[in-house]
Amino acid sequence: MARILLVDDEKDQLELRSQILQHKGHTVSEAGSCEEALAQAREFDPDIVLTDLLLPRVADGEAMIRALRERCPKVRVVILSGYSGQIDVPAEAVLRKPVRAEKLFATIAQLAIFLFLLAANAAEFPFTTTGAESEITAEITARGPEGRIIELRLDNHPPFHINLFAGVRDWTYPVFLGRTHAGPHKLTIAGVEAAAVTVKAIHEVRPSDPLYDVVSNSPVLYARANTISKFTDVPLLAYATREAENGQRILEYTIVFSNEDGGTSTRNLMARWGRVTDIEYVYRVWLNPDGSPLRAIIQGKDHKDIEYAGAHFGWHPVLIPVTGNNMVHFDGRSPVRYQMAPRLVDLSRHSREIVMDDDPITYRISAEELKREGKLRPYGQEDGEKISDPRNYLVVEAKLSVENAGVQALVRLKGESRWFSGALGMADNFINRSGWIRTAIELPPGAQADAIAFQCLTPKRWGSCRVEALGKVFKLTDDYRPGPDLAPTFAPAGLKPGEIVPIPLP
Repeated sequence: MARILLVDDEKDQLELRSQILQHKGHTVSEAGSCEEALAQAREFDPDIVLTDLLLPRVADGEAMIRALRERCPKVRVVILSGYSGQIDVPAEAVLRKPVRAEKLFATIAQLAIFLFLLAANAAEFPFTTTGAESEITAEITARGPEGRIIELRLDNHPPFHINLFAGVRDWTYPVFLGRTHAGPHKLTIAGVEAAAVTVKAIHEVRPSDPLYDVVSNSPVLYARANTISKFTDVPLLAYATREAENGQRILEYTIVFSNEDGGTSTRNLMARWGRVTDIEYVYRVWLNPDGSPLRAIIQGKDHKDIEYAGAHFGWHPVLIPVTGNNMVHFDGRSPVRYQMAPRLVDLSRHSREIVMDDDPITYRISAEELKREGKLRPYGQEDGEKISDPRNYLVVEAKLSVENAGVQALVRLKGESRWFSGALGMADNFINRSGWIRTAIELPPGAQADAIAFQCLTPKRWGSCRVEALGKVFKLTDDYRPGPDLAPTFAPAGLKPGEIVPIPLP
């Protein structure tokens, strides 16, 4: 159970919440004003502060939360308020009045369990920066129980987290810590034994650094509440791409999630995207000359672009997935907060899945999740949207130009005349987008491919397809790493509806 400080200037609301939380076994202290809350904070040492924001003004509530975090660095803040505007202080959860008792209990219980998981002794890593203003990134290696969540905190900044991926014992996690001033600093890591954590590197990214804008604008991402402690849809990687529009710089940020709980089926993901992870653009920002955000959009529900109107941590936007297929919004919080340092990538010569090839452990993590969630079937059997072992599939990457048509990839095995189809002849599995794509074709376990082919299919005679270039062709090895690239030299080829272009493999 948790030690909870309740803050509200409505006495009847304060007494009611105190009674119901004490009935649930929590230790509760009450404060009717900002001044009273700050006076109690050091003596009571709360685990969680449950507070209104209008005390009596929003600015008063926000100032109190900042002061509480200074006095009690480990405290978790839950805002419970009727205020519906932008909130400019970080909180682990934001609940709107009136709130159902069940939702309040669930939020508090989730935080209390999370605090229990972080009960191991904290490890401290001091360091010093010299730049007057810098963004700090770090590379962390941590080992611990599968799925363990550990917490990191730079000085008195809001805490953030790393999920030790189920099935993976040792991996380097790139994170951003936030903006700092010159001088001594302390990185604290809790939730795992000190001997199991290594800070491999701490990088000071100054305004003169060419990656300063990339790091400074990278999103804070809260975990979707129904994924916490279930180790599903876990964010694995973050990357950014650069663009220019009328001379103005644009950055777009994308997250690779370990799987997708809603939206595209597993079978369709393999046929149309060549993987079972969920790769979603979450934030697109137009920059001022100094690299600060001018305006931005996010990918909201139903894949609709929404103007960003949320809070910032420095220049970092604050986002949370709000759908089963990881569309995001700026209104909402959860107990788990990720600050993944992005890599800058150039996707002019490959599909975006190339970032997984560069960190191949992502294939293993996603495969382990398929096993846990019962999304695998034996080879050759039909079972709804399930797939067989991902190591049975040949991954094919190509650059396509498609107009009013769809493309499916085919594979022929050595010593055989029949072809295997990635789309299984099903129209909803055809690839109908232009640009760099990947697809995956299921083959018998251990089989070797002799040739691949592309077929153009269209509902109208004037549709067309063109294979502009061939990228990587590979199968996953026994340890879920991309195997040798089998792609041969290839010349661009146009396809009329119904035509097939075979390409022999070496």
